[in-house]
Amino acid sequence: MAITCLQVHCRRTFVLFAALTLAACSSSSTNNDSAQGGNGDAASAKSGGSTAGVDAAVASTGGSTASGDGSTASTGGSTVSSGGTTSLGGSTAGVDASVTTSGDSAARVDGSTTRSDGVSSSDGMTGSGGSDVGLDAPVTSPGDAAAAADGSTASHVVWADWTSAQVGNPNGSVTGTLNFGAVTVNVTYSGEVFNTTQLNGTGTDYYSPTTTYTTAVVPNPPLTGMVTFVGGAAVDTISFSPAISNPILAIMSQGSPGVNVDFAFDSPFQILSTGPGWWGGGPALTQTGNTLHGAESDGLIQFNGTFSSISWTASTGDTYYNGITVGAVAPATGTGGAAGTGGSPDSGACAASGVSLITNGSFELPIVTVGSYQTLSTGDPPSGWTVVGAAGSVAPISTTFTQNGFSFPAEDGSQALDLTGASNSATGVSQTVLTTPGVMYQLSFWVGNVVNPDGIFGTTSTVDVLVNGTQLLAAENTQGTGTTTLSWQEFTVRFTATSSATSVEFLNADPSTDTSNFIDNVVLVGCGL
Repeated sequence: MAITCLQVHCRRTFVLFAALTLAACSSSSTNNDSAQGGNGDAASAKSGGSTAGVDAAVASTGGSTASGDGSTASTGGSTVSSGGTTSLGGSTAGVDASVTTSGDSAARVDGSTTRSDGVSSSDGMTGSGGSDVGLDAPVTSPGDAAAAADGSTASHVVWADWTSAQVGNPNGSVTGTLNFGAVTVNVTYSGEVFNTTQLNGTGTDYYSPTTTYTTAVVPNPPLTGMVTFVGGAAVDTISFSPAISNPILAIMSQGSPGVNVDFAFDSPFQILSTGPGWWGGGPALTQTGNTLHGAESDGLIQFNGTFSSISWTASTGDTYYNGITVGAVAPATGTGGAAGTGGSPDSGACAASGVSLITNGSFELPIVTVGSYQTLSTGDPPSGWTVVGAAGSVAPISTTFTQNGFSFPAEDGSQALDLTGASNSATGVSQTVLTTPGVMYQLSFWVGNVVNPDGIFGTTSTVDVLVNGTQLLAAENTQGTGTTTLSWQEFTVRFTATSSATSVEFLNADPSTDTSNFIDNVVLVGCGL
């Protein structure tokens, strides 16, 4: 990768700008996702538990039209089925410069997105165009993103748009796509397929209540797309081409009241959320190793790393059917902007914007006890991350944690990560994200330090930063003299992606006698696509 610029500054005062070769970021560009219309394929309607038919064809508007103020209006929100019934999904962007996608609900400037049932996914408010869609009313494919007023993409997860299915056990199959704008990932499910599988954005929104299917990592739940199966001896597999990073599975109704069903996966995962589902409030999803347990249980799980496939088997047949879909956090896009030439520190910024590609960048998961910490060993998968490097540990720490007269407030949120853990070794964390080759990305993060020359915490904090295994910089924070509170310093570096998947790694570079080296608020965004 080509390193193009480096900035360093503390929370309130600029400290240093080490100029490397500055490169101009691309000019203003809106995200392709924000201009996508609904699926042009035939829509399928769930009826009486049978396989959805294809007679209720949905017309796609083919995209939305940008207006001069940056807002986008639907080019034809109403969708008419072959039976002559007008769906309720279309709406027009309101005066808040929100964007309306055809057949879908509008995204507001504050990033909230109205679901097809009119319920907001983030702040409890309904955006312009929320509608009460019935069982057979088509909606747009999951994952269509709405653009904010400045042209950047609101935070969202792209969910699979399932488009065709072959019912069978064990030789069923379902195909679809994950549309990330610049990259389209083909998704294939193989195994048992039950006849209640929902395609083309139609059917019942079983992913409710929304609180069960949303977290800080997943701001928008899936809508209706769902692969269903009863379970048994079949090996079920979801394949991705090309591979994707940190896939998320939405689980609907795993098991039944009093009937526990286990999904034994071939890879480690973490439960992101669990709660009551469409059919009621069963027990929470739980896990033992790579096995997920449920008995009428619902929620989200995430696999950390880059995957071309995920497989699992169900321990026993369910009384009723289970449902799943898959998604991943969308790559960021921004408004772009040229690098400055005036020589001032801020003029070098490329106006990077959009949702960060990093999952759990402020280390809010796993949740630790207030005032305490939790050690995670090499190979463990804290949400979005994997503990890497030398054998040892890292530790997410509560913002109220104190030790030996020092306090360790997080730079962002309620937790930060101490790279020294309990081992003080060259251990750290890594995350792989989807990127676009040839596009410049900006990585920013904060390093926390205390100055304790006669104690266990040392006097400096140094973090080695690697992208695709190549070290970009050693970020050293020497601040904190005269205070017993953790001092934070921000570091920023840019690189040009060389592949569709890029790993970002942070390693402890302090001596083994130093027991404090914090990072927090890791953000990776594109300078423009």
